[in-house]
Amino acid sequence: MNGYKLAESYDETSESGLFWTDGKKVYFRNYVINGADIASFLSYSGYWAHDQKNCYMGDSRLTNADRESFVGLNYAYAKDKNSVWTMGGRIKDADAESFAVCDDGKQYWFPIISRLNGLNGKEFITYTPCGFGKDKNYVYHYDGAGKANICKNAAPDTFVSMNNGYYGFDDCHVFCGRSKLNKADPKSWKIIKDGYYYSKDKLIYYFNRIIKGADAETFEVAGEDPELFDTPFAYYRKLKTQLARDKNNYYFTDYITEKDEWNRLCREDGIEQ
Repeated sequence: MNGYKLAESYDETSESGLFWTDGKKVYFRNYVINGADIASFLSYSGYWAHDQKNCYMGDSRLTNADRESFVGLNYAYAKDKNSVWTMGGRIKDADAESFAVCDDGKQYWFPIISRLNGLNGKEFITYTPCGFGKDKNYVYHYDGAGKANICKNAAPDTFVSMNNGYYGFDDCHVFCGRSKLNKADPKSWKIIKDGYYYSKDKLIYYFNRIIKGADAETFEVAGEDPELFDTPFAYYRKLKTQLARDKNNYYFTDYITEKDEWNRLCREDGIEQ
């Protein structure tokens, strides 16, 4: 992907606004990048950048990165001719030549009303680096903390990410992050509602866990329809609690709860049932 020139002010809402300059120094957010060259500085989506001498992850220099071939791939991944990086550092086993990202590399984190740098009252959603990548040998998942993990038994040739930070599948298995959804059938499996962590085939799953006894035919998520909201901020502000029900039970995440408690949680989230 092409790099961005330095912004003239910090703007968390912009793809290019995390790296910026006051004309004297280069900053990542509000941190000075000592020694960075303003004239040659280019940034990429998220936390990646380089100038004529160095490559950067946020305000930190990447050790042994090749400046000439370095490129930010998405929010979660960057590479050069020799190595692949996430925010957790270099991926030891990755083949840089064949490595490609599978999604945007970011997950909605939480909505903010900014009070910083002239953005007073402006609504926007922050992101955390999170997503899948693959090379000729493996599929990888990075969840925003620690090192990227290999998704064991995932087939790079057929793997597809759902581009929500967590879910993906190949021709044989479904994955939530690096974990396989046991018994899930990729041919019939689907996410029940955008923004929630429930999915289904003949079984119901919460993240990578089977909800034992849940009825797949009548299972439904309690929440607003995203089409009712005119901005992502308004929609994701509503996603406070994971609530669902079927003909037998009421659920808070993957736990069965009493109807009265479930209704109370719905009222707290402004959900009419």
